[in-house]
Amino acid sequence: MTSIQQEIPDSGPILVTGTHRSGTTWVGEMLSLGRSVHYIHEPFAPMYERAWLLDRPTTPYMYVPPDSNGPYQADLDRVLSLTPDWVGIGQRARGIRNWLRLAQEAYSTSRARRMGSRPLVKDPFLLLSVEWFARQSGASPIILVRHPAAFASSIKRLGWRLDAASLLNQPDLMSRFLSPYKHELDAACSRDLDIVQHACLVWRTLNSVVRYYEEEYPHWSILKYEDLAVDPVVGFRSLYDKLRIPWTDKVERAVVKHNSNRNPSEVPKPTRGSTRRNSSAAMWTWLSRLTEVEIEFVKKSTIDVAQHWYGDEYWLD
Repeated sequence: MTSIQQEIPDSGPILVTGTHRSGTTWVGEMLSLGRSVHYIHEPFAPMYERAWLLDRPTTPYMYVPPDSNGPYQADLDRVLSLTPDWVGIGQRARGIRNWLRLAQEAYSTSRARRMGSRPLVKDPFLLLSVEWFARQSGASPIILVRHPAAFASSIKRLGWRLDAASLLNQPDLMSRFLSPYKHELDAACSRDLDIVQHACLVWRTLNSVVRYYEEEYPHWSILKYEDLAVDPVVGFRSLYDKLRIPWTDKVERAVVKHNSNRNPSEVPKPTRGSTRRNSSAAMWTWLSRLTEVEIEFVKKSTIDVAQHWYGDEYWLD
C-alpha cells in the first residue's frame, strides 16, 4: 500500500477526476491515445449501467475516508487489474446496444491487460475520495478545475442538478470538508435555487475540497482546464512526460485532430460526450450561454474559492 504522503510512482495507475463538466472525459481520452494506457470510464458512477463496479455507490460524490478498507476494495482490485466481472455487468446493463459495447470493451480490455497497459480511471464521482483511491491504488491523481462560469453555463445548458442532500447525508464528509457550507446546502434543500445559483453552490462546495488537496498534496497534478485547452499539444505533451507515457508522432497527430480549430466549439447535446472540438474556442462558450447579469452573479458568488485560480483576466472585464 502506497502512502499518499509520498511521491506516487509514475508507472502506476492514473486517476483523472474533477467536478462533472470540468473536462475529465477529454483529458482522460487524450491521455489514453497510445496503447500503453487503457481508459476506464466512471466505474464509481451510480447512474452508469456499464460501470465496472458491481457494488456501485448509492450516491454521487461519495466520500470514503483515506484509511478505509471498506466494501469497494475487491471491486477496485478488479478495476486496476483490468479484470472486471463482465457477466455481472452484463446482467445489470440493459439493451442490445449496451451489450454490444460491453463486448467491445471486454475485447479491448483483455488486449490491454495482455499488453501490460496502465489503467486510467476517469471518474468525477471519485473527487471527494481521491485520498482513499490514491492510498489503495498508488494512482497518480490528475484533478481538473474549470472556470466557474464555464461550469455554470454547462449546467444551465444541460439542466443537471446535484441533490444537496447527497452531500449533507454523509456525516464524515460534512465534518471533514464541508461544514462551512452546511447552512447553504440546508437552504438548497428547502428552497428552489435557479440553475445558475445551484451551479455556483456546487462549484464552490466541490472545488473547496480541490483547494485543500492542492495545499496538502503538492505533488499531485491539479490543472486548470483552460491551461490545457489554450495549447493542447504543449499541455498534453508536458503531462505525458510527467506521467511517463510515451509521446509519439501518432499521439501528437491525434491530439491535433481532436482539438483542431476546424472542430466545433459547441458540441450538440446528443453528442455531448464527444471530445473532438475546438478546445481553445470552447473555453469561452460561457460568454454566449450566460447573460451579463448571470456572469456577474457567478463571479461574485464564487470569488471566495475561484480567486485562487481565476483572476480578473479570466473574466474578460
